Amino acid sequence: MGGGNLSSAPGDAAVAAFLQADHHLMLSATAGANSFTLQIDQLAGVGTTTFHGVGPAYTDTATVSLSENGALLTTTVDKSYFLLNPVMPLGKVNSTGSPYAIVTSSTPIPMTLTVGYPGSVDNVTYYHDSSMAVLDATEVSTYTVSSRDTMSLLDCVQAVISGTTAQGTTDGMADGSETDCYAVTAAGMATLVSVSITAGGVTLMFQ
Repeated sequence: MGGGNLSSAPGDAAVAAFLQADHHLMLSATAGANSFTLQIDQLAGVGTTTFHGVGPAYTDTATVSLSENGALLTTTVDKSYFLLNPVMPLGKVNSTGSPYAIVTSSTPIPMTLTVGYPGSVDNVTYYHDSSMAVLDATEVSTYTVSSRDTMSLLDCVQAVISGTTAQGTTDGMADGSETDCYAVTAAGMATLVSVSITAGGVTLMFQ
C-alpha cells in the first residue's frame, strides 16, 4: 500500500447508495485488432416488492449491451432484487424470464471495507425459469479490497459461474468469471471503474 493512500471506506452504506442510484457507463476493451464496448445502464426501481415471499425487496434494472467493432453483439436486461439495512441480495431475473437466479446464501457486507481484507458475497443458483425445475448453472461471488489512491480504495467483486448445463447454454450462460471493480471514497461514494470478463479462455478488460 502506498503512503497516504486511503486504507478504509464505508462498505454497506456505499453499496446501498450505489444500488439506489441510476448509472450510465460506457467502457471499452481491445483484443488483437478488435475493439469492444460495454454499455451499462442501471436504473433504480421505485417502491418495494417481494421476491420469493421476502420483503421489502428493492430493485434495480441493468441493461448491458456488448458491441464489437461498432456492431451490437448482445443486449441483456436483468432485474435484481435486494434488501436494505443491511444490503442482502435475493436474486435476479432476465427480462425474458430465463435465466432465473436465486441467492441461496449471502454474507453481509462489512460496515467498513479495509484494504487487504477479502470476503464472501453470495452463492447463487440459476434456473431456466421461475418454476426452478431445470438447473442452468451456479455462481460464487467473493470480493477483495486493495489500495488505489489517496481519495479511494478499490473493491473488486468476482463472480465465478460453473456447472453450466445444456439448458443454461441455451439460456445464454457459460462457465467463466466476471470481476467488477469499484472505486470507493471515504464518503461512501462507489463508482464502477472496470469490468473484466473471462469466458472460453479469453479475457476482456473493460475500463
